[in-house]
Amino acid sequence: MNWQPMKTAPKDGTSILLFIEGQAIEGHWPDDSWNEWSVAWVSSHGCGCCASSNEAPTHWMPLPAKPEKETEQ
Repeated sequence: MNWQPMKTAPKDGTSILLFIEGQAIEGHWPDDSWNEWSVAWVSSHGCGCCASSNEAPTHWMPLPAKPEKETEQ
């Protein structure tokens, strides 16, 4: 699936990919009482404490399907 305009994004709590400031980030619309997207920011060291944005997402797409079975590394 291709990137879609935000006006078509689900607002039912479904996790999706959001395109914000040149990055694809997982997020969701928490519930009807919120006025903004909740995103899973991941910084370079993984804790999420160093990244933030005041920008709104510009596009969205569904998350890919999870793997059928885990592979050994």
